[in-house]
Amino acid sequence: MIQQTMTRLLRGSIILLLAGLCFSGLFLAGALPGTSDTSTPQDRPVFINFTNSADTSHTLELWVGEGTEINDIQVHRSTGGDYNTTEGTAGISSSHPGDYHTVMSLSFPSEVQLYGRYTLDPGTTRTWTMAEPYGQTVFVIVVYTDDHVKIWKSVSCDNGLLYGFKTEVTSYGAPGAYTCL
Repeated sequence: MIQQTMTRLLRGSIILLLAGLCFSGLFLAGALPGTSDTSTPQDRPVFINFTNSADTSHTLELWVGEGTEINDIQVHRSTGGDYNTTEGTAGISSSHPGDYHTVMSLSFPSEVQLYGRYTLDPGTTRTWTMAEPYGQTVFVIVVYTDDHVKIWKSVSCDNGLLYGFKTEVTSYGAPGAYTCL
């Protein structure tokens, strides 16, 4: 009995050691300079979840661009004073138009592609997976309410694999989460 228990513990320890070595090898392969080719798409699909927990319908746009950031996104305000912004620092970011200016829309550079536009009624969710189109991809989510932009977010991983991200539209904003491997 004791010998069987010891054998099981030894097998479990070996399996954990091998799994740890594999994970460390994958981590180091992406973390060491020159060992990761960021010009090719990742093999793992990206999990995406949009949820509308607000009490009105919202439209969400998903834009994708190659690189570590997207420059020269034009922000169009109803009061004038349009400006350019940059999105895509590693992680997740949120941009709120502010109380004094209504943002009507955003215009993206020609190399950034609109992946999809989704209108979600209150209490609905849209979930899917997609192949990440580039080795380093910036995802930008633009949330529209009525006829103007409520908020926009960007998601990217710095030389890591993006496992997935979610955005939940609420009455106060659009919090989100992401996971990089």
